[in-house]
Amino acid sequence: MAQLHPHQIVSLDHLDSHLLGEIIQIIPSRECFWVRPLLLIIDGDEGRAIDLRSLSDLILPSEMFRPALDTEILPYLPLLEKEEYTLDNFADSRQYLHNFIQGVWQDYKGNYTDDR
Repeated sequence: MAQLHPHQIVSLDHLDSHLLGEIIQIIPSRECFWVRPLLLIIDGDEGRAIDLRSLSDLILPSEMFRPALDTEILPYLPLLEKEEYTLDNFADSRQYLHNFIQGVWQDYKGNYTDDR
């Protein structure tokens, strides 16, 4: 895999969804990234992009991420400009992110132990 670095946009793919985030810091001693979520893209019949920019940062194993391609990100940038952010949007976004991360951990829980 290519060397990743801070400020790079990465993707965590799970089933039909893709979490796009910015690497804030690389934590080599724990083999983790500190990532700021930007968008959750849900493929499928309707295709949907959920703005996650106001949610909490994440620390996750670096091996879960891959570099995001420009062609994956660019189509969604105009949507972020138009998005009117309300408390309802915040709660919905938080729930989508929670469900996504919970699904990731359910599928990968055997790959990670507490001694990392």
